Amino acid sequence: MDELFVRPPRGRPWTRASIWALVFGAAIPDPASAAAPEGVAPGAKAPTLERDDPVLDLPELAFVTLRGWSKDGRWVVWTGVVQSDGDTSAPTFRYELVVVADATGRPRRLFRGKAILPAGDGDEEASAHVPEGVKLWARAEPEDAGTDWLRAHPLVPAPASRKLTAAKPARSKSPHGGLTARLRVFPAPPCRDAALDVTLAGRKGELFSMSCFITNVHGAKAESTIQIAWSPDGKRAAVAWVTHGWASLPGAAVDIRRARVAVVPDALTRLLVLDAGAGEAGVDALRERLEAAGFRVDPGRGATGGRPGTTVFYAPGLEEGARLVADTLAVDPSEVKPMSDGAPVILVAVGGAPPAGSSPAVPASAPDTTALSPTCRAYVTCLIAVGRELRRADFPGARDSASALEGSAFTTAGTFGRHVADEEPFCRTSLESIRTSMGALTGFSLPPECR
Repeated sequence: MDELFVRPPRGRPWTRASIWALVFGAAIPDPASAAAPEGVAPGAKAPTLERDDPVLDLPELAFVTLRGWSKDGRWVVWTGVVQSDGDTSAPTFRYELVVVADATGRPRRLFRGKAILPAGDGDEEASAHVPEGVKLWARAEPEDAGTDWLRAHPLVPAPASRKLTAAKPARSKSPHGGLTARLRVFPAPPCRDAALDVTLAGRKGELFSMSCFITNVHGAKAESTIQIAWSPDGKRAAVAWVTHGWASLPGAAVDIRRARVAVVPDALTRLLVLDAGAGEAGVDALRERLEAAGFRVDPGRGATGGRPGTTVFYAPGLEEGARLVADTLAVDPSEVKPMSDGAPVILVAVGGAPPAGSSPAVPASAPDTTALSPTCRAYVTCLIAVGRELRRADFPGARDSASALEGSAFTTAGTFGRHVADEEPFCRTSLESIRTSMGALTGFSLPPECR
């Protein structure tokens, strides 16, 4: 690794890897010596999830019932329902479909189940009441094809759903850890919104949100259920959340049901794309490729130091997802690199040869820190400031170190802000480490934002 020619504490030389370890808690991997993933021969390409079928875009569902995982852990299957809802006195139009998703929760196949329509009504009448259901039914493969698929892919049955309240979280365990789901309800006039927060193997985040979970109409009520199904290897969990709200209004009774389904930890992972020399057009093209492949790309934008090519960085436990991203983008496996940042993030630094005579890329905009606590805001601001100063320094490897710091700033700002009690100690300790360690570098002036 290139050294930063400075004098650290106790006389040991600071290296690019040293600064990386300071920020992420792990050294920059050496592709020549990095161990192959478990079950993969050294030098061989890691296996990726199957992506032969296109990713399907599904509308909001009224019900979801998890049916289970395939025994090889490659597929998770659920029954989804699209139906008309609202006035309970009106006829109900209901379409049940079988959804087959890959191991990350992205829908790949869609089969017909049952269509329940009022007597005498057909698709034309249904189109007026539940147009999304009619469209899905037309796109879906025949029911017999679904039966054949399920026969060829035996499922491990999913457990039954259970009631979920704000006062009582749901917990589920696997040999590799546990999952805790908490319902959070908060005012959002003229309603109350809800969110489902999930903690898995120490990773915490908001999995779903639901607007107008319950109205402020007198007598309105709401309830929710949750269903959790672990993959056969116990490393992933499919989570289905169904909400039901109802109220009696003058002359009508309102009944609304909505459902969400996802796989964790994949759905908790933020995929952030930064410009590392490709330019805005290059970054936008890459974002479109990822979104077309079914990835949920964070809307945040930023830039980092110039790189000759694209590199995919990943937080602990996200190697498989990072390699799937790299495979989608045809990134060399040696450019898939680990980091130990506290946020569940896959960071894509999109490189390319910058135009002749152009200046190094700098952050296009500062991260949005409005949702952070004062300590976390100070930490993110310090990271950006140190990255800026490193770009001005004439140290070999300084720009790579600046890229790491800026990437950490954007991912921290994008992930933190909802669980201050848990994030505050991390930000406080990290900020102190930056102040102490970076302040000890000879020839480097600690920026005012870090003091």
